[in-house]
Amino acid sequence: MSESDLAKSRSFMSIAPEMEGTSRARRCAKCCWNACTQEGRATMWKEKNHEVVIDAEMYNVCMSAWNGCDDVDGETIARRVRSVMTRMEERWHASRRCSGGDDDDAGGGGDDDGAHRVGYNILIDSYAKWNDNDSSDVVESILANMNASADDAAKSDDITERAYASRIRPDGVTYNSIMNYHAARAYADRGRSAQRAEDVLLRMSEEASKRRRLGGDVDGDESSSLHLRMDATSFNTVLKAWGKSGGGMNAAKRAESVLRTMMRLRDEGHDDVGPDPISFSTVMGAYSRVDAEDLAEAVDRAMALLDDLEAAGTTTSWSGEDVAPCYNAAANVVVRSGTIDAVERIEGLMNRMRGNFAGARPDCRMLTSYVAAHVGGDGSDDESFRRGKGLLVEMMTTREAGPEIEPDSIPFNVLLDRVLKGKSPNRMKHADELMDAMEGIGGNARPDLTTYSMMIGALSRSTMEDSEQKAVDHLRSMLKSYRDGYQKAKPDSFVFNCVIGMLSRSKQSWADNVIYRTLMAMESQQKKGNTSVIPDTITYNMVIGKLAQTSPATKENAKKVMDILKNMENPDIITYTNVLKIQEKVNPQKASDIAMSYLERAISSSDRVQVDRLGFQSLLFALSRSCSMEHARMARKAWEWMEKYEKAKKGGVLDSNLCNLVLVAYSKANDAMAAEEALLFLSERIGRYNKGDRTVLLPTVVGFSATLVSLGKANRVDDAFRLLDIMNVLHRDGIPGIEPDDGCYTSILGPLAQSEAANAAPQALRVVKRMKEDLGSLSAAALNAAINSCARTARDAIAKRKAIDIAFILFHLGRESGACDDITYGLMIRTCIRLTDDDDTRIKLVEPLFKLCAKSGLVGRMVRGEVEKLNNGLMHQIRVEWTSNVKDDQIL
Repeated sequence: MSESDLAKSRSFMSIAPEMEGTSRARRCAKCCWNACTQEGRATMWKEKNHEVVIDAEMYNVCMSAWNGCDDVDGETIARRVRSVMTRMEERWHASRRCSGGDDDDAGGGGDDDGAHRVGYNILIDSYAKWNDNDSSDVVESILANMNASADDAAKSDDITERAYASRIRPDGVTYNSIMNYHAARAYADRGRSAQRAEDVLLRMSEEASKRRRLGGDVDGDESSSLHLRMDATSFNTVLKAWGKSGGGMNAAKRAESVLRTMMRLRDEGHDDVGPDPISFSTVMGAYSRVDAEDLAEAVDRAMALLDDLEAAGTTTSWSGEDVAPCYNAAANVVVRSGTIDAVERIEGLMNRMRGNFAGARPDCRMLTSYVAAHVGGDGSDDESFRRGKGLLVEMMTTREAGPEIEPDSIPFNVLLDRVLKGKSPNRMKHADELMDAMEGIGGNARPDLTTYSMMIGALSRSTMEDSEQKAVDHLRSMLKSYRDGYQKAKPDSFVFNCVIGMLSRSKQSWADNVIYRTLMAMESQQKKGNTSVIPDTITYNMVIGKLAQTSPATKENAKKVMDILKNMENPDIITYTNVLKIQEKVNPQKASDIAMSYLERAISSSDRVQVDRLGFQSLLFALSRSCSMEHARMARKAWEWMEKYEKAKKGGVLDSNLCNLVLVAYSKANDAMAAEEALLFLSERIGRYNKGDRTVLLPTVVGFSATLVSLGKANRVDDAFRLLDIMNVLHRDGIPGIEPDDGCYTSILGPLAQSEAANAAPQALRVVKRMKEDLGSLSAAALNAAINSCARTARDAIAKRKAIDIAFILFHLGRESGACDDITYGLMIRTCIRLTDDDDTRIKLVEPLFKLCAKSGLVGRMVRGEVEKLNNGLMHQIRVEWTSNVKDDQIL
């Protein structure tokens, strides 16, 4: 890197603050890291390149860029700033180790390349943006390390070391940043952080006194005492911490105590720490947050503080604009108190402000309190609404000398909030009237983000029939207003999510199309740079869920769902559950591919993937509908992965019904290895059970039946019989839902009925005999499957005759069990027709069957269709009684 290149990097980083967000931060970091890389190369090759000097300023600009980002969350900001600081510290220490303390020989060197307090101040400030209560020790350790480093450097004999002490020593910004960090967390821990902020203020006071006693020569620099100077900002930060702590009256009184300390110090000549209007408004704001039973006392204390404010104002140059927040805070306390003379008190506050401060006049926040006082209570009655609305319109539009207050939406929003939270049956009508009035006034009084958020939120809780349509209309109006340049109507994620949530629950026929368009509008806002709009996983899941629910499922909606899935950064199991729901209806094979893709990523991921029972069931169900052996193997792999997944065991994700789906997947696979792998999966589980593991999950009879299907496909009847024996043993051992039923035997016979194997008929006969032996009877489904196997497998005359004999044996077994139905007779007649070569033989076999069928009233469609092929007149006259017992629709 040449001197010119380095100059360009410094120049770019100096103008980087004019850029925006993470783009600015990333470019600053890139320039800094490029410079560091060149400097490192010079050090590695012992090249003396004095042009490549990276100082603390470049790191500080980088950290400041990250700290100023408004398009990422606080955790990201803190981690990024911490990362830059860590690099800076590592470089500084490495440089000193290489040089042995001689900066001139260091790889970068220079008097200004160490970590400064400026950088640490930025780091502390970044932690204040991260809502992580566990980082307080880290922040406190930064302060301790800064002091320790400064003390060590100050003791050094080296002049460069002593100079570094003055650069690292904490200053007022450091202490204020730490107090601000604690103030940001005051509410979350109910006051503990507020006390910590006050403790830091005391430590700051002690340190400042120590430096003054030493005459400022702490680090060999007479100006170092100027680095630590307490001022009103320091005290105001502590006041903010107590005010926001949620500690009620005790916290408010503690804040007032700190304020009076400021007054005392001011009276003693310490003008830098004298209270300013922010101090007074912060304490009065604390009194507005006390409990209801303390509000009467809070009003008196707020008025007393106003007296002190007005007394101090006689000796200061405070303007009416400066003190307006104080009077607004006092008015807010009055309104919250609910006193009957609230209107008169607030009018008195406005008169006091005008009389004590030149040019002062009420602003919209004072008007907000004034309207609230006029409305009173919860503003739920119609008269209160009309009174409040009329007052707002009058004060903003109809004064002779022009509006007393610039039009603003804030007072209207306060009234709208009270109306919507009221109990008037006309509240939604009043809300619409109020929004019309806001539009009529125009300017900054038009409905803004807060207005639309309240209206759409109220509609989402409403039972009105047209609530979804109204919410969509409000969102459209909001977007139009924002497009027209009204920045206060800039939408955020809440309004979009609220509308999308309503549409996801809507039963309107148009909801699925509108919810998709709403999501597209949301993404459009994000692409145009609206950082307040960020579709998250929940948003996408609501839209996908709605599209998946639409009946009947359409290819158009399935395509939309897939497009959404591609755009999602973090789809979760809920996402895939809904995606599979619609794809299973439209394209089952694609659903299987999606399920496999998700499971492959989940299993290979080092992070724990959230999987609930419903989601895992959807994944396995999609795989079980495929005919792919690859999908069946993934189902087994996913089950075994989930078994080892501790969260699954604790959450109860797995059960016997899900285990069934693994075996069903194998039963659907058209692969010679399916039966073998299904048996291995099942045998492993049974083996664990036999060894005493009573926590192992076994399939139910459904899963065993699926395995029997696989064995039937492979013509492995002996293995099927052994599996039936195992089922009986497990059943006798007390395992519920595992006793063989007629469905188990039908599972073996079904594949045999479709088989082209030469021994399919004899095998079917073996299964039927085993079924009758085990269960005592046959089912019609099992009998029909067995007879059907006879009609498909015979190829030569001998085999045909043998198949006919087996069919009649099966038929007689069926009659003994009362299992014959109209399908049975139809299959028997079909078998006779197919397996005989001459008409005489066919007639001799079919005619007795037909007469027996007619006598039983079982001449159904299948029987009629097969007999008509003979053309012998058997079906010339069909009597009604011949069809009386047919299970399908009557043919006469």
